[in-house]
Amino acid sequence: MQKRLFTRYALPIIGLIILMTGCVPLIDRVFGPDDKPLILSMHLPDIPDENISIDQVSKVITITVPTSFSHDAVTPDFILTQRTKLVNKYPGPLYIYTTVKNDSIRISTASNKTNAYVIAFKPIGDLMFATLTEPLNFTVNASTTNYLCLPLFNFLDGDPLGTLTLTNIKTGISLYTTKQRPTILSLCDRQLRTDGAVFASALIGGGFFYEPGDYTAVFTKANGRKAVLNQPVRLIRGQPYIGIDDNFPVVLGAGPTTIFAQNIFQSDNPELMLRSRDQSATTIKILSYIDTQPTFKIPAINNLKPGYYYAQAVLNGQPSDAYMRISIVASSKDLAIQNVYGYASPEEHNLLAPTISFDTPIKLKRSKQYGIITNAYVSYLYTLKPNETAVSRVRLTSLTKEQVSYLVPLALTGPAQFELPSTVPSDRYKFSFEVLKPDNTVISSEPLERDVVVE
Repeated sequence: MQKRLFTRYALPIIGLIILMTGCVPLIDRVFGPDDKPLILSMHLPDIPDENISIDQVSKVITITVPTSFSHDAVTPDFILTQRTKLVNKYPGPLYIYTTVKNDSIRISTASNKTNAYVIAFKPIGDLMFATLTEPLNFTVNASTTNYLCLPLFNFLDGDPLGTLTLTNIKTGISLYTTKQRPTILSLCDRQLRTDGAVFASALIGGGFFYEPGDYTAVFTKANGRKAVLNQPVRLIRGQPYIGIDDNFPVVLGAGPTTIFAQNIFQSDNPELMLRSRDQSATTIKILSYIDTQPTFKIPAINNLKPGYYYAQAVLNGQPSDAYMRISIVASSKDLAIQNVYGYASPEEHNLLAPTISFDTPIKLKRSKQYGIITNAYVSYLYTLKPNETAVSRVRLTSLTKEQVSYLVPLALTGPAQFELPSTVPSDRYKFSFEVLKPDNTVISSEPLERDVVVE
């Protein structure tokens, strides 16, 4: 009789207890030493569960990452001991390619018992470059987004940094990239890959010195892992480029001027040919060339008038396609216009391009914003006292009507911008920049090298 009563009433009671505890498997209610909570298992999308192991003594979660794993971020799932919760960033995304070994997962119970685990990534194979079946030719241009991208496999090991070294096979000179995180997003189009590759990237050109030729490529990590590319990288010379610091015009007689160059080498015997609207071309020989940097120096300029010049690189006696615009002033306090630009189209981003004829006018439209770059701040405005103000403005002087000009102030806040009002009639003008000083004296720049037509 007693046995039947136990069978009749005990089993439903046990079932009710299981229901009230949320049907949590028995293993979920196991605690570690001192009743500390535990992470019993962890699951990540596209990583087999057998690739994830948890050492309950060292509290290390080791994740062996398959070669083809391609996710940048995944949301982990955990099974924890009973009445245990995560107390830091998880279960938010785990950013796989930026997670290091000491990245902590902390858990806690209602009675404030805590524990912490760290994540350790383990690669499933050797660090290696992708096998390339075609010659790797890379044309070096002057762009600051001119990246060489080499796919790497089995990168993840808890160290998100590495160094790519390119060594010229002929000269032995190495080009180092700084310690870098693997390229994940649009820089090397990793979003187009699903094979688990990350990219070792190097900015070649864009202000960095190099020599054309064949290079070996080696990627190393601080933990000793290394990948060697199975074929050379050939760096091919791109279009020559020259430039100058726009913040500082060239001051007559002030000493050598540094010219930034790309794809121009000492063996080119570079020279600069300068010409202006009202002065014939002048050729300037290079004063010195810096082998380890893409720069050279030209001597002090003494025999030219203040104004704006187009400079063209001459290589081995032949004019090249490398141009730049140079502003020349009589003293460091003189004003110069470095650029005028619009916003509507790429063609307007540099209205003073040095490849445009001096006889071609600059077209400006009324009620439209334009930006202007000058040396006003470095030459004068920075010396203003706190209680002083100065007015920056552009002056349009008519070329068809004597002694007629219009003043257009620059915006008082934000970038240096101006907008021609409807009161400025359609005409052909000289365009200059002015600063009205607190004592009501005016400093003026030289007029632009090209006329302005207002439409």
